Amino acid sequence: MVYSTFNMINVSSAYFASTDYNKNIDEIKIMGVYEYHRDLFNAIHMANTLKEANEIFDRYVYELFELKDGRNKKIGNLYKILMGWMFDSNRYEGALLKRWVESRFGIVPNFHKNKICSLESESYIEYLSECMSSKVNKNAMFLQLDLLYHYTQTIIKRFYPHFIPYITLYRGIDSLDESFDLTKIDNKLFIATHNNINSFTLDSTIAEQFGSTIIKVDVPFTKVIFFSDAVPLHHFSGEQEFVVIGGDYITNIV
Repeated sequence: MVYSTFNMINVSSAYFASTDYNKNIDEIKIMGVYEYHRDLFNAIHMANTLKEANEIFDRYVYELFELKDGRNKKIGNLYKILMGWMFDSNRYEGALLKRWVESRFGIVPNFHKNKICSLESESYIEYLSECMSSKVNKNAMFLQLDLLYHYTQTIIKRFYPHFIPYITLYRGIDSLDESFDLTKIDNKLFIATHNNINSFTLDSTIAEQFGSTIIKVDVPFTKVIFFSDAVPLHHFSGEQEFVVIGGDYITNIV
């Protein structure tokens, strides 16, 4: 996996993406987000219910970025990006999310439509072109995603403390060998290099719908960008989906 020499978090990119970090989890902050929006996160943390927290977050984001829902259908918001990602991670929305992870956490994607082996490859250039498209890259979308990440982290601490320090998640794939760079530990245990952003589920039976091989990983809570239950005001799929930052994970075949 390729790492940027620049990121916007408080640890190095290579360390954050490593299994060493997964064993010794440090709190992660995107530069300036908590400090600039301190009142928002204090209010979310003090909310009595998850629904109230979601209402506080939505109201803040819609007012800050002037997202007038229903008045201008062309106005983009982060929920549309997430829906696009869940439909197909290799579309424009997926490119934008991968670029956001790269710019904030310094982890370059290793796949978008095709394998990305270097920053000079044609597949990397194509990915950059898609993520800069006006179809998705508007309304300060990266800043919206910064807020979403820290909203999710605050929600976990406030309402899902059992997700700390790890969440066991599952994913269905067609072939382990074709999907990852692998270091074998034993017949069913590997260190696998996952793409810089991925979708998993809490439910192994749901993962079976997406591939014949089911993998299991313990994901640090600090690598969770979003999970569908965190926004009860919005109707995401019933797949108990978690969108998480990638890198190297000890990966089990179930």
